[in-house]
Amino acid sequence: MNIVIEGAGDVGSHLAKMLRADGNDITVIDNDAARLASLSSYVDAETVLGRPSTIKSLKKAGVDKADLHIAVCPYVDQEVNLMGALLAKRLGAKCVVARINHEHCLSRENRALLKEMGVDHMIYPERLAADEIIDSLNHNLSNDNMDFAHGKLKISVFKLDEASAMLDLRLSEFVEKIGAEDLLKFRIIAISRGGTTLIPKMDTKFRFGDMLFVISTVEGDDCLKRYFGQNWIKTEKVMIMGGTPMAKMLARDLDAQGVEVKIIDKDKDKCITLSEKLPDSVMVVNIDGRNTDALYEEGIASYDTFIALTDNDESNILS
Repeated sequence: MNIVIEGAGDVGSHLAKMLRADGNDITVIDNDAARLASLSSYVDAETVLGRPSTIKSLKKAGVDKADLHIAVCPYVDQEVNLMGALLAKRLGAKCVVARINHEHCLSRENRALLKEMGVDHMIYPERLAADEIIDSLNHNLSNDNMDFAHGKLKISVFKLDEASAMLDLRLSEFVEKIGAEDLLKFRIIAISRGGTTLIPKMDTKFRFGDMLFVISTVEGDDCLKRYFGQNWIKTEKVMIMGGTPMAKMLARDLDAQGVEVKIIDKDKDKCITLSEKLPDSVMVVNIDGRNTDALYEEGIASYDTFIALTDNDESNILS
C-alpha cells in the first residue's frame, strides 16, 4: 500500500515504523525538520517538510496516489487533522483517517456528517486508552484478555504461581479433576514457556511460571478463578493521579458505573477546573501523588485501584 502520514509525532512515527515493517510505502509530512530527521534515523520512509494539512504539502507527498492517508499531527487542534483528511480525500486518497481530541465528534450524528464529507475513520487515542483501562478493571482476574464473538467468548492469559492447583499436573490429570459441566466453559489452547509456545497435549505437565492461553465463555469466570488460583478484585474505589483529559474522561465513566473516584493533582488551578467540570460525586484533591505521606493521608490503602495518568512517564511509574 502507498500510505501518507501527516505528523511525525509519537503516534505518526510509531505508525510509520509499524506500517513500513509490513512492506508498505510510507511518506510522512511534518513542518518540524528535527522530527523528520529523528524519524528517518530508524524508519525507511520518504519525508516532506511542509505545513500540515495544506494542498501544497499534500500534493508534494503524492496524496493523489495514496491508498491510505492518516492525519495525526501532534500539538494541533483537531480541525487541522480533519482538514488534512478532507483535502486528502478530495485530492484522490482512497481512504482517510483523522486523529481527533474531542469526544463530541464521535456522536452518531457528527460521525455520520464527517463520513458524508469524506472522513472515513476517526481515532481518539485518549478514548481508546480510557476504554482499555476500564476493560482491564473489569477483567482483572487474568494478565490479559480479549473479547470476541460479540462478547460471547474471550481469550485470557494466566500466569501459574504457587497458589495454582494446576502445578505439576499433566493435562490429562487436570481434565479428570474437572466436572463435565465446567469442561464446557473453557479450554487451554496454548502455553508460553521460556519464550516458546506449546500446544498442550494430554501428557503436557504444567510448570511454575507457565503463561496459559485460555478460551472461555463469559460464564466461565468462576471456573477460571477456581482452577487457576487467581483472585478477582471488585473495583469499587479508584484513585487517579493526574488531571489530564484522559483522567477526566475515565473519572466520568467510572462514576457513571457507581465507582467511587478520587483524582489527585499537584496543580491547584487544574484541580479547580476539574472540580467544576466533573460530577460532584468525583472528589478532586490538590496533592502531589509522588508524596507517600500525602497518599496515606488520602487513604490510599482503602482503594482497590490506583491509576497514574500524568503526562510524565517517570512520575507515573514512581507513583
